Amino acid sequence: MPLRIRERKPQDTPAILDCMRELQDWERNIDARLAAPDDVLERLWEEMIEDCDVFRGTVFVADLDGAVVGYIGVLTHVAQEGTAEVDYVYAQITDLAVRGQYRSQGIGSALLAHAKTHARGAGVRWLRINVRAGNPAAVAMYRRCGFDDREIVLEHDLAAG
Repeated sequence: MPLRIRERKPQDTPAILDCMRELQDWERNIDARLAAPDDVLERLWEEMIEDCDVFRGTVFVADLDGAVVGYIGVLTHVAQEGTAEVDYVYAQITDLAVRGQYRSQGIGSALLAHAKTHARGAGVRWLRINVRAGNPAAVAMYRRCGFDDREIVLEHDLAAG
């Protein structure tokens, strides 16, 4: 059975949580300040569902032979408001994760392509995703999929000098 990208079903939640756990564990290797997955996983999931309700979002899963091997969260009505920019609405990818054993097989790119189509269908022009600077493989994939740098946030550890 080929890869299918589809909207999540309630019974997908345990598999999505497994993906989230793996992502949080992996990201802790990049940033030790991140909480342990078991300490935050349920709250992260609740926040994603709440954000979907507020910002017209959807969670899609990558289904391979009936198994959820990845997911993506897409919010399609996030308002950009502020003094420095004109007001507009954009879409935001909240999460993108593919289980380790399924990476580098085009699944992340397929999830991104689906998110782009979904956001376009919602009438949104701009689609954003945040990525940790210490994740060059993800940065490269996002660039291959058409994403460009919009803003770079730099940080200095004052305790280090």
